[in-house]
Parts: sequence; structure tokens; C-alpha cells
Amino acid sequence: MSNEWDEYAATWENNEATAVFAQSCYDALSEITSLKGKSVLDFGCGTGLLSQLMSPTTKDIVALDGSEA
Repeated sequence: MSNEWDEYAATWENNEATAVFAQSCYDALSEITSLKGKSVLDFGCGTGLLSQLMSPTTKDIVALDGSEA
């Protein structure tokens, strides 16, 4: 069964907006809560950029992506 996100997978990381979006998400999340020592579930992570931004302060991260590509 095809997943519509598979169509975007090959070029997703090439779009500068992807990194800007990940940084914006990280900044907003950091304003709401401290990530220090937390266990995080990053669902639909795509590039993993948000997980990379969180990784220095979190205890652990489980990152799941529904796109096979």
C-alpha cells in the first residue's frame, strides 16, 4: 500500500523550509517545557531534524516515521 509521504521523501531534506520548520517546532516546544532528561516520542519525524535538535538534552528519543521511503 502506497503512502502519500513516500512521494516527498526523496527531496524533503533539500527544502530549506524543512530545517526552518524543525527549528520553529523546537523553539516552541522549548518555550512550553523543559526537555532535560525527558523521554520523547517523535512521531512522523521525516528527516529526524527535530529529534537531532532535542537529542542533546533529552534522556532518550523514539522516532517513528510512517513513510517507507
